[in-house]
Amino acid sequence: MAKRKHFNFFNRKRYNVRYAVDRLEGDYVVLENLENGELVEVEMSLLEDVREGDIFVYMDGKYKKDDDFRRERLANIREKMEKLKRKGV
Repeated sequence: MAKRKHFNFFNRKRYNVRYAVDRLEGDYVVLENLENGELVEVEMSLLEDVREGDIFVYMDGKYKKDDDFRRERLANIREKMEKLKRKGV
């Protein structure tokens, strides 16, 4: 299981990193870093219109929703599922 951390806004290495919404927990959102699987908790008030499965990019000190990447990711997952169904797995 990935290590869980509270987000440090001054940690510069996190800039321009994509996060997927893993789950909602009260006033917090648990995000998964798509590069390394690390989980971070972020206050829900810092994210716009959040739901599970959304993708956010942390850039310039703010989270920005990336709907285009979310659609691409879902299409890729669907394609992989279809390939598995065709193979009979």
